[in-house]
Amino acid sequence: ALVLTEPYGGRCDKYCESFGHVCVTAAEEENEDCRVRYLKACDEEIQGTSDMLCTCRRPGAVNAGPICDSSTTNPVSTTAAMSTTTATTATGTTESGTANCCDAFSMWPDVDGGVTCDACTALVLTAPYGGRCDRYCESFGHVCTSAAEEESEDCKVKTQERCDVAIVGTSDMLCTCKKPAASTCSTTTKTTTSSTSFTSQRSITVVGRQI
Repeated sequence: ALVLTEPYGGRCDKYCESFGHVCVTAAEEENEDCRVRYLKACDEEIQGTSDMLCTCRRPGAVNAGPICDSSTTNPVSTTAAMSTTTATTATGTTESGTANCCDAFSMWPDVDGGVTCDACTALVLTAPYGGRCDRYCESFGHVCTSAAEEESEDCKVKTQERCDVAIVGTSDMLCTCKKPAASTCSTTTKTTTSSTSFTSQRSITVVGRQI
């Protein structure tokens, strides 16, 4: 969540501890949103800003994916979705089983033009991460399992690279990111001819100002 720095000395570890959680990731945001400008250690002060991005977990749940909802404006308390599974199918469409492998694409930072693909892969900007998919995935608590240059602003792979190798000469790259506990998770894709929808959600209440 995007939280105030002043009450906690610019430190996400102190913020998370204030309501019984532990800090997993600390960062400065781009522009009052969930996009990461740069990362910091949890116990390192983020200076020169009035707010910071803190990823907080209950002590026994540090492997879960991050939560950041830029539409939340309640300054006292918010209800943050801890897990959401949505399945929607229709005639002639395909459905990918990625829900357990990575966070929803709406929570991924710096996706270029909204281009997302199957199997926890998206077209993302290279500049903020030095062209490296490992750094991109780490920026929101995931691990990189594949990196590539795309053909033409799409999901087609032009050249494959290692996760820790910079992809140069381009403004975007295809990164496959998965939750740490699901780095070997396999995804499934199926086609269906019926129309159904199901959504389940578990929530917790977090005290503190979140924007």
